Amino acid sequence: MHALVGHTNKVYAVECDGKRIVSGSMDHTIRVWDMQTGRCLRVLEGHRALVGLMQLRGDILVSGAADHTLRAWNVETGAVIHAFDKDSLHTHDVWSCLWGPQVRRYPY
Repeated sequence: MHALVGHTNKVYAVECDGKRIVSGSMDHTIRVWDMQTGRCLRVLEGHRALVGLMQLRGDILVSGAADHTLRAWNVETGAVIHAFDKDSLHTHDVWSCLWGPQVRRYPY
């Protein structure tokens, strides 16, 4: 068991896939940790507020934050795949997300 030390404020979201732990914090960052060693592999920066939700599928992480944005990341490289900014998507904080091959879009 490891203590994962690195965030400078409270952690609000955690995801795990068996080899990595991903944590989102009030410090506006996401950290990717090696589950076996406890070492921080990378810090994902780009959100401007609390990161309160994340969903990890393979090497793709979707994160949502109190800055009204969603971001899709490649956790292996740390690259942003796509940033959905507040002007084009949401007018309030993002607190939940579900994505994957099983998700279907239905007209409302």
